[in-house]
Amino acid sequence: MAATEGLLHSIVQILGLELPVPDYTTLARRSARLSLATALMQPNGPVTVVIDSSGLKMIDAGEWQLEKHGGKPRRSWRKLHFAVDPDSCDILAAEVTTTDDGDATLVDPLLDQIPGPVSATLARKSPKTGDVRVPAAIEASR
Repeated sequence: MAATEGLLHSIVQILGLELPVPDYTTLARRSARLSLATALMQPNGPVTVVIDSSGLKMIDAGEWQLEKHGGKPRRSWRKLHFAVDPDSCDILAAEVTTTDDGDATLVDPLLDQIPGPVSATLARKSPKTGDVRVPAAIEASR
């Protein structure tokens, strides 16, 4: 949250605006009530959905101490799975998991987050398994 506060200060300064930026406590309190689903875009009509994922390295105070004092690093990773409308570039659904969860297991949960019909689902093949499971509802609509 402190990094978010600093980022907001920088953005406001770069834009040359004189806007108050919420402090760390206010950001933390408000973010606890923020629902990701309400922050995502709502499509109008049937959409084509592209599903992908990206790795997120989790950084904590311990990493700084290891860099300064040495020692064996303990890396913590998460995976951000997301569904995007390629026409508007809007993120329609998102899910954060551990690295143990494969991309194919998140197709249905991501599609369940999208209100309204999905006309097509695109995803890359897994290098490990060579396939991505497409839900029966999408398969039937083809």
